Amino acid sequence: MSERKERPILFSGPLVRAILSGAKTETRRPLPVVFNSPPSLVSEVLSPEMVTSAADRMFVKKGHWGIRFGAQAASGLRCPFGKPGDLLYVRETTATHWAYRPEEWHEKGIRAVYGMTIKQSDGGVKIPVEGDPLFVHYRADGDTKPGHIKWTPSIHMPKWAARIWLEVKSVRVERVQDITEEGAKAEGFDTRGDFLDCVRDIYGAPFIDDNGWNWVVSWPDGVVSTTGRPA
Repeated sequence: MSERKERPILFSGPLVRAILSGAKTETRRPLPVVFNSPPSLVSEVLSPEMVTSAADRMFVKKGHWGIRFGAQAASGLRCPFGKPGDLLYVRETTATHWAYRPEEWHEKGIRAVYGMTIKQSDGGVKIPVEGDPLFVHYRADGDTKPGHIKWTPSIHMPKWAARIWLEVKSVRVERVQDITEEGAKAEGFDTRGDFLDCVRDIYGAPFIDDNGWNWVVSWPDGVVSTTGRPA
């Protein structure tokens, strides 16, 4: 049995809230650009048969879940979000601070973390302990932080600050326009049209027009924790 891996995945505030509410149970992310380039460029790298048969060529090799293009292909494309059974920890916009009177923040329901080594601005380190915890604010929950503390972009969120952990249940590939109304709802959108509009805003109209390839990663009933790394 292959080892269970832990990988990060970024989500915006609205999608974090959708995960927490249970409305979002899957995500779609584009495959590398070579598989989503104009057909004239793709044809120089992959035959049409390889591209159109991609959805039927999922494979597992040495613990990596991916997709193989072409029946005789010697190698495949590794999914960056792992395989079924792996864990994803959600990176979201956060702010952290120590508190002179921690009981005030405890009363407000702000998450406190303990035990990890935190680098300080003076070059030293500090370990949060009971009575002197480090508090973590999540922007998806609103502007709960003290005014002088800055938000940290999700891309820079450390692993120890992750509150949401998801267990991957399935991985597959799909053309962007093949999403169904049911799939759009699993993405946390009201309609298929709303989802495609969002994709167009993020990745551009050509990705929609060329019907590009997406990884589809799902975690139905797979929210392992919303309070930090599972034991």
